[in-house]
Amino acid sequence: MVEITTNEANDGRGNARLKRLLQPVLDRLGAEGESLASGLAAVKVLIIRCAGAVIAYASQVVLARLLGQNEYGIFALVWVWVLVLGHLSPLGLTQIICRYVPHYFARHEHDLLRGFLSTGAVLIASFTIITALAGVGVLWFAQPLFDNIYVLPFGIAMVVFPLIAFQDYVENLARAFNWQILAIAPPYIIRHGFIGAGMIITVLLGGPTTAWMAVLVTFLAILASLLIQATLVLKKLKTLLPQGGKISQTGLWIKSAVPLVFIDGTVLLFSNADILVLSLFVEPSAIALYFAASRILQLVAFVPYAATAATAQRFSALNAVDDRKGLRKLAKHTTRFTFIGALGAALTIYLLAPFLLNLFGAGFGDAMPVL
Repeated sequence: MVEITTNEANDGRGNARLKRLLQPVLDRLGAEGESLASGLAAVKVLIIRCAGAVIAYASQVVLARLLGQNEYGIFALVWVWVLVLGHLSPLGLTQIICRYVPHYFARHEHDLLRGFLSTGAVLIASFTIITALAGVGVLWFAQPLFDNIYVLPFGIAMVVFPLIAFQDYVENLARAFNWQILAIAPPYIIRHGFIGAGMIITVLLGGPTTAWMAVLVTFLAILASLLIQATLVLKKLKTLLPQGGKISQTGLWIKSAVPLVFIDGTVLLFSNADILVLSLFVEPSAIALYFAASRILQLVAFVPYAATAATAQRFSALNAVDDRKGLRKLAKHTTRFTFIGALGAALTIYLLAPFLLNLFGAGFGDAMPVL
């Protein structure tokens, strides 16, 4: 057992209860060792993501009902751009955290670990600021090409997406140390909860029910959840990583990260390109319908997300100690879990889809053929 798994000791009692509950399924799959630990972690991640999905869905329903189809469609388009820029602007540096942090920690290479963490934060800040300035430049010089209804929401979005990038950084850092709840809960439960609650409070205080106000509320919600998460992660990290020097291998890290931009970018664009293309041809109200349908279907992706969140750092740690047998078992059981879970999620969502769409308000049920 590699050293990084000892960080899960505090979750022992919870894991024991979860293991007893899932033992028949685990026995059926033949899971043991790292595969068993990863399976339990994946289930915990999936539970948190499902809880977060309920909250996120509720917040989107609140936004759709308060904003109306047209303003909600504008917000949906801006939100998609925030996600795309937030995830891609760090140029893959957030993704390689789960490769290098467990590797350095398992080998007790603390100088490299400290150098990676500090250098990564600086590079992510630099890349996102450059991207934001470029975005502001596009909005300023190409404003005549945009409909005026988009200018202010997108202007606020240039401040929002760097926070998404930093939350990715903190989330993956927590995942690298197997702090799964701390990694997943702030961005997927606290953040979405704050968005919905913030918009309700705004309306009760007499604020405008516009897309730009919804984007502003989103900015405040992301900032609050990021501060909470970063504070807790840094506090735990100080107790785990001793003070000392730093060694940077910036060239190696960037070389490792850049290919992931294309991999992650492909997945991200596969999930969001439809909205971006539709915005060129249809009105915001039509975007709202499509956004609601496509986002409900994306709940299926929670299963492979949970598997990745629970196993990426374990693959890296096992590879660091050259445990080939453990790697093969982990790959085998992760694949089984992902397929079975995704199939069940797809069937469940299909049956519930008409009810879920109608919650958004009048007319959203028409999006069922899209879903």
